Parts: sequence; C-alpha cells; structure tokens
Amino acid sequence: MYARQLVWAESAFAVVVFGSLLFGVYKEKRLYVVPYLVFQIISVGVTVIVLLSFIIAIAVKSNMVIDLAKDLGGVSIHVPQKELDAALASFTVLFILALCLGGLLQAYFFEVIYAFHGFLHDRECSFNFNFEATPTIPTPETVFGATNGVPPPYQEPPQQQQ
Repeated sequence: MYARQLVWAESAFAVVVFGSLLFGVYKEKRLYVVPYLVFQIISVGVTVIVLLSFIIAIAVKSNMVIDLAKDLGGVSIHVPQKELDAALASFTVLFILALCLGGLLQAYFFEVIYAFHGFLHDRECSFNFNFEATPTIPTPETVFGATNGVPPPYQEPPQQQQ
C-alpha cells in the first residue's frame, strides 16, 4: 500500500516539474524552467552520492554490493565462488558505468536547459537583442564595399608624344 502511494507522489512530482519545463519552453518564460534546474541539481547530487557510497562499499567489502547485485543485477549467490566473483565484478563495473553515464546525461540536460534559461534572461534584459526570426547578415556584395562581380578591364594609360 505504501509503495503505491509513493509511486503516485513521484508521478505527481514529475508531472509538475516536467510540465513546468514544457510550459516554460513553450511560453518562453524563464521562471517556469527553474523547478527543472533545481530538480536536476538535486538529481546529479544524489547520483554522485550513490556512486561514492557504492565505491566506498566496494572498498570495505560490504554486503551491500552483494545485496545490490542480487536485487538489481539478478546475480545468483548460490553458485561456486569463482563464478560469483566474476558475476560481482561484472555487475560492479556495469553499475559504475551506468551511474557515470546517467550522471553525465543529467548534467548535459541541465547544461542545455540552463543555457536556454540564460538565453531567455539575455532576451528579457537586453535592449539590443534581435527579435527577428531571420538574422540580418549583410550580403557579401555589400561588405566593405567589395563586389563579387567581374573586375573592370584593364586600360592602358595613354602614351605621351615626344
């Protein structure tokens, strides 16, 4: 019963955070992006803490690694010791890789949304910001008065009579 209530609470939280992000992106309001940024900071922090605690548990030979391998990795503990050691080693490497990749992916999403937040901030605060959809880049013919056409023919100077 408690697990079902927890799933509903997590789902409601996710709907609010990601709904706020989508609304903020759609309406281009940077304040609606802030809950997602806070959530991502907390999520990256928790990922780092889990990674460090897992590495510490490996170092002190805790039973936590065996319990995690049994629960998450489906490793059977009723096998010969050599097979169990190989299964635990592969689970450990894969778990650390998954945590690192997940943390990097979360950090990348945070960076993208934070850059969008900064873009919206600059757009709200700058009086020189270009609001046009197409950039106003001068054509190459007008840059510094240069032309891309064929140069005029060379005319020889008139010869002086002696």
